[in-house]
Amino acid sequence: MDELGIFEREALRFQQTVFNILDSDLPVLGVLKNKHTAFLDQVRAHPAVVIVEFPGTKAIEMVEALTARLRRQQP
Repeated sequence: MDELGIFEREALRFQQTVFNILDSDLPVLGVLKNKHTAFLDQVRAHPAVVIVEFPGTKAIEMVEALTARLRRQQP
């Protein structure tokens, strides 16, 4: 998912679609804006969500770290 942020706070159908996807068996990689809204806080609290923070990290370092993490989680 592209970055979820404050603009989605009133897009209720979109929010429900996000939760439907999170409730499914589909693997999802997404980005959350570092802000607090009811929607973003509900996404963070979802049992399928794992938060991985990369403050000040360059894009290539994020990709490498996420790739390694996902490989470790494969069955």
